[in-house]
Amino acid sequence: MTATGFAEAVKPTNLLSALQGNRVSVRLKWDLEYTGLLAAYDSYFNLELEHAEELQPDGSSIPLGDMIIRCNNVLYIRDLRSTVPVPPLS
Repeated sequence: MTATGFAEAVKPTNLLSALQGNRVSVRLKWDLEYTGLLAAYDSYFNLELEHAEELQPDGSSIPLGDMIIRCNNVLYIRDLRSTVPVPPLS
């Protein structure tokens, strides 16, 4: 936190670099959510997930294998090592 009480800005490339190789959750604009190992990303912030799963509203998941998520579909990316609560899928 800064002296004004706001969190310091994080560059997206620094965030993705720190998350690469870790399990992440990626929520898309249409309330779809995927988890997997962030294997790679590019300069446009397209994401490659390995061992990806699609999370279902009932808490179950569907294994998908490896996938690429186009950058303009991403609402947010969350580090699954974090303990911050996340709102449920609608």
